[in-house]
Amino acid sequence: MKIAPGQTKARKVSQIAQSQRINWMPVIVAESSKGPITAEVARLRIFLSRDGLPEGKEQWLFMRKNSDGQIKYAISNAPRCIRFEELVKASTMRWPIEQCFREGKSYLGMGQYEHRSWPAWHRHMIFVFLALHFLLRMRLRFKKKRLC
Repeated sequence: MKIAPGQTKARKVSQIAQSQRINWMPVIVAESSKGPITAEVARLRIFLSRDGLPEGKEQWLFMRKNSDGQIKYAISNAPRCIRFEELVKASTMRWPIEQCFREGKSYLGMGQYEHRSWPAWHRHMIFVFLALHFLLRMRLRFKKKRLC
């Protein structure tokens, strides 16, 4: 990977994350039953490289440092002008999407289809998604109200 501004060569994301130039910002990643889950995030424009040569266009390197010190990252082809908040929101959507698929497969038969055509598969998925949407609406409607 090459970092765009100074074109400094770096081999691993962990090397980039330890750089003094990185501006880590604390954010609330998710809400849990025990309170907010926080992490530090940073973004940087980079060029991916192969054999020391830049490959492709400039991209975003989005890094998240968890409270245990583990660093997770993603490469994004989002436009240069994307707001930081949008990248943070996109990075936190993985868990809810996985939860949705898990519930669809466990309770609504999302993975239990035996169709022989694309139209039949699409019909099955539409019914599963409608059922998921209905259950979400019911969950929100009958959710316990907080007093504070």
